[in-house]
Amino acid sequence: MATTIPTRCPKESLRPSASPEELCGAAPVVDGHCLAHLSSDQLQAYLANLATGADIHTRNVVFTSDLLQRLLRAVAGRSSELGKADFRGATFSERVSFREATFTGHTNFRGATFCEDTDFGNVTFTGHTDFRGATFTKDTDFGNVTFTGHTDFRGATFTKDTNFSDAFFYEHADFGGATFTKDTNFSDVTFTEDASFSSAAFTGHASFRDATFTKNADFSGGRVEGRAEMVGCAASGLVWARARIAGELVVEAAAARVDLSGVRASGRVGLRLRGARVDLSEAVFTGPVTVHGLQTAIAGVDETTIAWEGTEPGGPAPRVKMVSLRNADAERLVLTDVDLSECRFAGMQQLEKITLDGRCRLATDPRGTRQVLAEEHHWRAARPRPRPRKTRLATRWRAAPDGVAVVDAARLEVLYRQLRKALEDSKNEPGAADFYYGEMQMRRHSGRGFAERALVWTYWLVAGYGLRAWRAIAALAVLVALVAVAVKYAGFPGEPVPYIDALLYSLRSAFLINVKSAHVPETVTRWGEVFRIVLRITVPLLLGLAGLAIRNRVKR
Repeated sequence: MATTIPTRCPKESLRPSASPEELCGAAPVVDGHCLAHLSSDQLQAYLANLATGADIHTRNVVFTSDLLQRLLRAVAGRSSELGKADFRGATFSERVSFREATFTGHTNFRGATFCEDTDFGNVTFTGHTDFRGATFTKDTDFGNVTFTGHTDFRGATFTKDTNFSDAFFYEHADFGGATFTKDTNFSDVTFTEDASFSSAAFTGHASFRDATFTKNADFSGGRVEGRAEMVGCAASGLVWARARIAGELVVEAAAARVDLSGVRASGRVGLRLRGARVDLSEAVFTGPVTVHGLQTAIAGVDETTIAWEGTEPGGPAPRVKMVSLRNADAERLVLTDVDLSECRFAGMQQLEKITLDGRCRLATDPRGTRQVLAEEHHWRAARPRPRPRKTRLATRWRAAPDGVAVVDAARLEVLYRQLRKALEDSKNEPGAADFYYGEMQMRRHSGRGFAERALVWTYWLVAGYGLRAWRAIAALAVLVALVAVAVKYAGFPGEPVPYIDALLYSLRSAFLINVKSAHVPETVTRWGEVFRIVLRITVPLLLGLAGLAIRNRVKR
């Protein structure tokens, strides 16, 4: 009668945490028994028959340090070169070392458990490498490791210190959903393709110092409960969208794009960036957050490989540009040396608490006379108007990008008011003056009653809302000239006086100057008295508005 050889080892499990009735279930190699359950003679005979470079099939086997080293010596010999290796579900109950080994085929550690310190230092993986769901319960060293194929650490758990310093990832590296509970070192790592850490959790100190991401680094949906540090890094894009930051996130990097949209951060977030387009839309920061646009290159960072938006390959880094704060909520947001010419503020909470430091630049109107919000550009460009002349095409208002909703004048008025308060609180009166002008412009267009619109329109016409000194002076000159015409014909009894004499009378009435003319009668009509009263009331008012405008432009 034929003997049925089991497909799984039926012996009791050797896993440290196994219950007494739990079976091994590992892949059998001799007489239905797995590698760990062979007798000494059986193991010796089995290993002696393995050819150098043979594939390893040890699924669910429980390895001691001695058993692993004997297997590796039998397969790799002196070359330390391994072929296809299947360690799925394996348990390494003691300290294990694969140092300086070379895996030339598909390498699979999916679901493996490393109970003690693990050493993959200087290892080379030339094929697809799979560590999905692996658990590293002690210190883990992947220092100087090289992955030339696709690398997958999704759902892996690192419960102690983890070292990936000087590692090199040639193809896509995926750490999505991985958990790092202690210090993690990715310093000097190089990712030549996209690197994904989406939904990864860092509860200890995570260092990406001097790491290079040739393409995008994706940390979207991740959690930072300790301190995550990305200093001296270079990347095409850094994505922390929808991440949860309870600890501290510090980024000093040259990157074409930095996305923190939808972030929830209760800890400190510090961004020191070169050339980046930054998106903080929908983000909520209850802790302090700073965005600093660096004016000089970061030491040791090669910027020539980064494709900056709007510049030639290898060209100089542009200014850091904030592209969106839409619907963001930040209690303490500080922007330093940041370009805000394209930034969308609509829906931002606590906008009045924002701090603009250094040389923060906003958009300007087509004539370059004042700072405006990008949303005002969008709103004005969307309004029906005659087609601009060819000479004005280069300076017209910019239309909203595709998919961006246009904010109405009433909402723009509120945005300008909040930003004005923010600049007034920081003692930046000239900057606040531009936002006050924008606030009043939107108030003039926001559809209130006719009387208020007429009043605001008059205030704009004669004084530019108390911010355009030349308008007040021009209005004064026009008023004096018009009153002179009225005085010429209705200010004195009898025949009209010469216009120059009427003008001199108007100037004397306006500025209390003692100028007399033989052609001007001493008495005036009732209308002449009215004209004089109008001048004595309106001239000081216009002079006051001119002085106020000058003060608002020079006050600090």
